[in-house]
Amino acid sequence: MIKNILIILLMVLVGWLSIDYLHLKLPTFPTGDKYKITQAKKTLSNHKREKTKQPSLHQKVFNVHVKHQDQDTESIDTLLRQNRFYDALAFYLDHCTPVNVKKIKAYLSTLAKINPDLALEYMQVFLDNAPQSGISKLMIKTYISQKNFYKAIDLMMQEKENATSDLEEKRLSSWIKEISLKHIDRLMKQEEYGQLIAFLEEMMAYNNNNGFYSFRLAQLYMKLDKVEEASVLLHELEYDEVYAQNVTKMLKSIEKVDEDNEGYQYAIPLQKYGDHYAVNVSLDGTEVTLMLDTGATI
Repeated sequence: MIKNILIILLMVLVGWLSIDYLHLKLPTFPTGDKYKITQAKKTLSNHKREKTKQPSLHQKVFNVHVKHQDQDTESIDTLLRQNRFYDALAFYLDHCTPVNVKKIKAYLSTLAKINPDLALEYMQVFLDNAPQSGISKLMIKTYISQKNFYKAIDLMMQEKENATSDLEEKRLSSWIKEISLKHIDRLMKQEEYGQLIAFLEEMMAYNNNNGFYSFRLAQLYMKLDKVEEASVLLHELEYDEVYAQNVTKMLKSIEKVDEDNEGYQYAIPLQKYGDHYAVNVSLDGTEVTLMLDTGATI
């Protein structure tokens, strides 16, 4: 009896151990762990795909360079659009590119049509800080449009001194002569003879081999009846290839005036009456005596 009970207990113990063993061999994962593993695989897969899409080092440098250029262009455009010229100039000095030069020139060209005085002020500042920018040509044109020919000529002479070729120097010389004629005509119409004489003398000193300014000054002296001054200049131009013919005519006219003055020797005798003088003249055959009122005792 006892033996049978022991056998039954042993069988129950073996069965319980078998079930526990099976549970250890067949474990199950919680739902959360499955999700984490799945997500890790997806992340790794995505990382691999992204890695294959990464740009090369050259491409990265190119992209950064292009982006930087775009920011520069937008920055100077914004500054000029807001009329912050001095900020734009400071930006340009840090980014001296042909594109930025063109943008500043375009801005100043537009401003010259609206406010030429302010535009010329900005142009001068730009020229002082960036002398190789080529802004002087725009300045010259703006001065001419404002009829400030003297300033334009002065700037053209500076450009001529810095000319890098004979062709450029010749072009500037022709331009200077053209604008000088306009300046001369303007001063003549305004009867600003003192300014005109000073200008012509200055131009003669600047270019003493050019009879153009000497001949104009001689003409002006003739107009002002300064015959002696005109004669000196004309004799200097007597053999000039361009003005010799006109000079000869003018000298002959001066000589004729001198001859006429020398030939006139008639004098009217005066007769003294107390503190006054009188002249005897004949009017239509009638002899009369005229008293001269000098307004003061002689």
